[in-house]
Amino acid sequence: MATFREGDWVQITPTADKRWEHWLDEHTNMTGHIGVIDAIQQDGVDPSITYVSVSLLDKAGDPFIRAWFLEKHVIKSSKYDHEMSEDFKKACDELQTWEKKRREMLDDSLRAAFGLKKLKKSARPKRKKKVNLASSTKDSQAQMVDEWEEVTDEILLDDVYSDISIDDLYNTIYPDGAD
Repeated sequence: MATFREGDWVQITPTADKRWEHWLDEHTNMTGHIGVIDAIQQDGVDPSITYVSVSLLDKAGDPFIRAWFLEKHVIKSSKYDHEMSEDFKKACDELQTWEKKRREMLDDSLRAAFGLKKLKKSARPKRKKKVNLASSTKDSQAQMVDEWEEVTDEILLDDVYSDISIDDLYNTIYPDGAD
């Protein structure tokens, strides 16, 4: 077994030891986490049993939960392992968020491509405010006039599909029945 000292970084075993009579839900909640040894104490009756007090630290480095374990319940670790596991968890959470966003965008694209989702109609162009410089008075020159920039024809996807037939496309690609 490893020799532990106060201040050592340890990982609590990943499985609960329900056979130990002092094992509580608090111990189960701490399984698999990395913490720091606060204190070490020998058993008063049996000197071969060593108790280890382990504290789990928050992001600021302050202990937020503490419990006593048997020496066999902890595995020697390092601060680097603790920081790497926290960074790894954070990166995985961010990746899951981006993957969810990517799946939603892909699904929306496919729905639009296969016509399962109605396309949004494009909005009319906004009106531009223009100054009428042809006027002779200063007041009328400063007055803003609303005019359309230009009229745009909106072609809807449904209209395009209804105007095109597959036979016409085939005949333009392969004239006179040539394959």
